[in-house]
Amino acid sequence: MKVELARAQKLLDQRYPDPDEAIKLLDPLLRRESKHWLVYYFLGIAQMQKSNFEKAIGYFEKSIGEHDQNSQTYLLVARCYYELQDFENAERFGKAAVQLNQELLDAWMFMGQLYWDQALLNKAIQCYTIANKLDPKNYLIAYNIGQIYADQGDYKKALELYDITLQMEPKLIDAGIKKAQIYQSIGEHEQAEEAIGKVLEIDSENLLALSVLSLLYRAMGRYSEAIELNERLLDRYPNDGNVRVNYALCLVETGQYDEAEKNYRRALKDAPETQQSLSNYLMGIHYNPKRTKEEIFEAHSLWDQYYAPEERPERPVPANNDKDKKLRVGFISGGFKKHPVGWMITSALEELPKDEIATYIYTTDTYHDSLTKRIREASAKWTSVVGYSDEVVAQIIKDDEIDILVELSGHSSGNRLKTVALEPAPITIKWVGGLFNTSGLQSMDYLLTDAKESPEGEEPFYTEKLVRMPDDYVCYTLPNYDIDLAEAPVTQNGYITFGCFNNPTKINTQLLSKWAEILKQVPDSRLFLKSKQYDTELVRERITQHLAECGIEEDRVIFEGYSLHNELLECYNKIDIALDPWPYSGGLTTIEALWMGVPVITNSGPTFAGRHSTSHLTNAGFPEWVTNNWEDYIQKAVSLAGDVDQLSKLRAELRGRLLSSPVCDAQRFARNLANAFREMWLQRVKGYEKNLPEGEWQDHIWVSQKKKEPETQAESLQNGIKDKALKKGIYVNKSLVKFTDTPSDVVEAIVNTQDLKYAEPLSVAIPESELFRLRNIFEDHEYGLPSVFQLNENSVVVDIGGNVGSFSLYARQWNPDCQIHSFEPNPQVFPLLAHNVKGLDNISITKVALSDQNGEINLFQHPRNTGQSSTTVHMKGGHEVTVKMQKSGEALAEKGINKIDVLKIDTEGAEVSILKGMKDLLINTGFIMLEYHSEADRREIDAILSGFSVYASGVSVPCEVGTIKYINNRILNK
Repeated sequence: MKVELARAQKLLDQRYPDPDEAIKLLDPLLRRESKHWLVYYFLGIAQMQKSNFEKAIGYFEKSIGEHDQNSQTYLLVARCYYELQDFENAERFGKAAVQLNQELLDAWMFMGQLYWDQALLNKAIQCYTIANKLDPKNYLIAYNIGQIYADQGDYKKALELYDITLQMEPKLIDAGIKKAQIYQSIGEHEQAEEAIGKVLEIDSENLLALSVLSLLYRAMGRYSEAIELNERLLDRYPNDGNVRVNYALCLVETGQYDEAEKNYRRALKDAPETQQSLSNYLMGIHYNPKRTKEEIFEAHSLWDQYYAPEERPERPVPANNDKDKKLRVGFISGGFKKHPVGWMITSALEELPKDEIATYIYTTDTYHDSLTKRIREASAKWTSVVGYSDEVVAQIIKDDEIDILVELSGHSSGNRLKTVALEPAPITIKWVGGLFNTSGLQSMDYLLTDAKESPEGEEPFYTEKLVRMPDDYVCYTLPNYDIDLAEAPVTQNGYITFGCFNNPTKINTQLLSKWAEILKQVPDSRLFLKSKQYDTELVRERITQHLAECGIEEDRVIFEGYSLHNELLECYNKIDIALDPWPYSGGLTTIEALWMGVPVITNSGPTFAGRHSTSHLTNAGFPEWVTNNWEDYIQKAVSLAGDVDQLSKLRAELRGRLLSSPVCDAQRFARNLANAFREMWLQRVKGYEKNLPEGEWQDHIWVSQKKKEPETQAESLQNGIKDKALKKGIYVNKSLVKFTDTPSDVVEAIVNTQDLKYAEPLSVAIPESELFRLRNIFEDHEYGLPSVFQLNENSVVVDIGGNVGSFSLYARQWNPDCQIHSFEPNPQVFPLLAHNVKGLDNISITKVALSDQNGEINLFQHPRNTGQSSTTVHMKGGHEVTVKMQKSGEALAEKGINKIDVLKIDTEGAEVSILKGMKDLLINTGFIMLEYHSEADRREIDAILSGFSVYASGVSVPCEVGTIKYINNRILNK
């Protein structure tokens, strides 16, 4: 046997392994009565080399059964499960490998990759950190950690790690390329060029490095160099889809539409996996005046042909299909910042009725500014999904139990359409953000529009059902800086200045010819064009050359390139009349022109992309500036240019008229948007009730402006707290409930959510400032249980940090007979806890602070007298009181508790000491929900709960404060 095993090992270890010969050699050994574990081990390796991972697992497990305690065997099993995308078992065997050999570098590297792929980035970094201690000179470890920081958007740390990598291995080209890409993404073009230059010094023909350089040239406006470099690369690599997409981008942005489209189609043919080639193509054809709307619609059908899953995924079915429930609406985009998306949605999100809509944000971008802050503050939950795979993002959305997913990137760069195609929510809708036409995705149910963007009769040109808003389909958010209005420039200059601040990609020769006609009819007039691309001579030449052919001298054209947003707005003070492009209209630029007192003339285009200005002008109250043919477009521009008094009047009036219009009425828009979401939800519920298949339950929606009738407290309470007809929700009795030594703003809240099996109306005495916690618990199900838990009368729930009893009351609705034990030391809220659970025999309460030792401890009450308290200094500043402290394990033992089904800990910083005090009981604890208040706490909690797996996290990592849920591995392995 030794000879056969040695020969098999040689066959498997050689430079070009021969697993088939190894199997032929090993199979006969299986028929022998006495078998060594190495037989199964080598057969496992052979099957693994043949990518037969399930067979390989079977052999490795038999090897383990024959007393193989080699940590490498467990690691190989983990790798097989990883290849099968079974991450739970991959983690289980990976952990077993490091437990057998904590110095097994490959195992820690594998675990780092495993967690990284699941977007568990903190855990990934922890594994790589251990690996780094084992092998401090391993440059790949530093490189991987750098990539994780880059995925998290921590570019500073990522650059530091890449520098460390390059110090250890200067020739690692990938690290140099990553540096260049980061510098380019943050606009540090000189540093990016320097970084990519160092890479090319090592390998002057590196394709990826040269491709990055071409993108850098394009970002810097050096189109001639970018085009020349891409043409050279295509001569050498004619079938490379990425290079061809880069080339096509340069072509379309320099007005070479036909050639760009040809290259996009070729890229799609040569490299169909490059999704951006199709998305860019679909956007690009809207710039080309030759394309008909029929051709454009047909082109959008390509997306599903290439990128929809082979089998349509099953959508999650919500546990609660109540028609009036509070809806969870998710928004996914990279535009939650000073970006067209941010300017068009922020004020509306802020005004959405919080009792009807819970807003969940999934950002695909790392940039933060003042609009980001506002959107984040308006959301119920903010999650960064930067660097996550589409599958991971889809699972995050499912775990959040989103009812409606709103896509806000469309076919623009960085989109997550593949996530939408996985159908992670019951309803999906396309709204602003890369919204220039139908998405083309069968997985997209609705498209939010209005009657001007999508006139009646246009339905056949959309794959989605249209949701038409009663006013504009967007709501403008005002900038947070004041820009003074100047007088109309004509009054100072003596001549009219026309202007267009749109992307020059929208400016084609047909449009330039019409502008030339306007300039001819308005003597001495000027044309002011502003956009970052005008810093490039090639772009300017394209404009001036065609205007010259139309008889317009170059000195009548003014170009201005990049500037900050506030400076761009100030430039509107230099123009009298804005000329909208065609066939791709301006959107944000039109609203900004109106805000700066500048009238806009538009010619409606054939598609959604061509009717942005038509919608904005009409809804702002200026339909007279909308035309449907070139003759009227030219005539209106010339006529308005001839009325200087009217231009001066408009300069003074336009901003006020815009601000008083529906375009800027955030409350009105938010009410309509909430109505739209509710109508979509009602259609979805009706589909469930009638068991309609996907694609047949949706219908077009005309959103009405009717307001939801407010519920009065009297209506809610008139039939008494036990009345099952009480409308669903949380209501407040404003008459104060009087208690001694409690917070002064205590109110009675009536809770009737009906979301759980045993739910019944409740009366809860609670500080008014803490009402949001009731909503978090009873409506948002902050403490929801995994489906594997079915509580019965023998189940034990422990609530440490009971406060007024909200969680204990919520837990009782899982099963009214389960045993609940609540611990609360704060004398300020304990009377409220006692009041709220009075008469509920299955809830016991104890006035004590739990920890890892016995004695007394100082408790800091919240400075604003909210009823919150903590034994840690982070609440110092409020009233200080000394309370009894008991070791948590002893306190639970006194209650006769030797096993816990559900443990909840929310003690504002004492969570670690509580876990330490009951360490022996944790092995018999099923599910744990707790807060952590620092990264150090989080790491220590993970270490204490080593026999548990993370079930869900309430924050995106890295974060210093958050909620997290753990499930005992014994339950997972059942």
